[in-house]
Order: sequence, then structure tokens, then C-alpha cells
Amino acid sequence: MVINTVLSVMAYDYPSEKLSVYLSDDGGSILTFYALYEASLFSKSWLPYCRKYDIEPRSPAAYFASPPKPNDDAHSADLSSIKKLYEKMQQRIETSTKFNRIPEEVSAQHKGFSQWGKSYNSKNDHDTILQVSFLIVCLLGKQKTVESQNIFKKKQMFKFSQGHI
Repeated sequence: MVINTVLSVMAYDYPSEKLSVYLSDDGGSILTFYALYEASLFSKSWLPYCRKYDIEPRSPAAYFASPPKPNDDAHSADLSSIKKLYEKMQQRIETSTKFNRIPEEVSAQHKGFSQWGKSYNSKNDHDTILQVSFLIVCLLGKQKTVESQNIFKKKQMFKFSQGHI
């Protein structure tokens, strides 16, 4: 999952104001935005856990793939809890991907999901979709039309960096 990379970068021991993550999805998939949304919710637990226990690697998939060794009972309890949260997030994303839709109750929780209802006709014909999930995470689904398959990201990223989007 790309989300593991995003979570890993977010967990870097580096000043957040100097770090940005841009994820470009040429198909403008609502599933990518949903996965980022789920990751943002999980990160509220994952990032403090990473800092508290100074864990490595900071990608959840890599961390849980090799059996972590908790230092004490409190760490063991936190490990169990964070692993369950990760597995639940992973399951929700996989289920949505399998059925190619997101849960209706989730789409009402974030205004960004409304972008797909207004201007999204198909993966080959949609306006630019730009949502900033955190100060450091940005999803860009670049504009495509039937006449012109690619409106280059450079134009949208310039608009974004200048505060026009």
C-alpha cells in the first residue's frame, strides 16, 4: 500500500514545516483519497507511537512484518492496540478497493469526498482534484479531458504553491 510510504514519511524525525508529501493520482480515484483519509485517522495514533518508542522502521507494514520487541508491559499493550488499529484501517481500505466504493457514512465526514460528485465523470474526463489532508500531505488528481489526456501537473502545482487552488 502506498499509504505505508506516506505514513513512514510523516513519521520522520524532521520538522513538519519542512516536509511535504505530494501524492499524484492520474486517475483521480476516490479510493486513493479514501486511503489517505484513513491513513490520516490512523496517523493520529501511529505518529505518537513512533515518537514515544522511537521505533524503526516507521512504515507500519515493515514494522509489523518483523516481530517488534516491546520493552515493557505498557509498550506491549500499546503495540497490541496500534497493530489492531492498523489492521482495521488496512481492512477498510481493502474492502473499499474490492467493491470500488467507499462507505456512505465516511463520504459525509470530509468535504473532499464531494469533489467526485461534482466534476468527476470518469478517470479520463475530470477536473483537477486537489485536497490537502494535513499540512504536509497533498493529493493531486490532475485534470484530464477527452480532448487532451494530460494537463500537466506543473500547472496545477504552480497554482497550488501560489495559493490559487
